[in-house]
Amino acid sequence: MVTPQECLALGLESLVLHPLCGGMPVEEGWRSLRLYCEDVLPRLKA
Repeated sequence: MVTPQECLALGLESLVLHPLCGGMPVEEGWRSLRLYCEDVLPRLKA
């Protein structure tokens, strides 16, 4: 697990998300997915 800033710093060309990995509570999975969509996706280079 990484923060949005750490995710961007990794400079990955692709990323696979598993928001319910390891039995994570559903609401926490949605929160993580929203965080990625709002804070990481808009800052990725196209």
